Amino acid sequence: MGAERAWTHFDPMKSKSKGPFAVAGWLAGVGAVLLLGLLWPAAFPGIINDSHYYGTGPGLALIILGTLVLASPGAAVGGLIGSRLPREGGRTEQMLAAGLLGIILALPFGCLGLWFFSGY
Repeated sequence: MGAERAWTHFDPMKSKSKGPFAVAGWLAGVGAVLLLGLLWPAAFPGIINDSHYYGTGPGLALIILGTLVLASPGAAVGGLIGSRLPREGGRTEQMLAAGLLGIILALPFGCLGLWFFSGY
């Protein structure tokens, strides 16, 4: 009887969707990794002359795209986790936390992907 009662009080219109928070985390994480990928050759200038390391290897655009694919799941999970952190602040603070945690979880994967192709 307790399970029936809980089911009858479920209102699907009041349940919050987690999709926008995952998208906010993903967008923030992808933006941070994209910015890191574009600024990365300044820190590791050897990648500009990639034929020195790879012969006919991948170009910078393909390396950044692969890194974005590697970092995307972490960014989306960061958005989901970040949306659960602030409850008192409302939706705006939840979106900010989702974006911030998306960046925090995407950057290690982005750094790992770019470091792998840096030649060091």
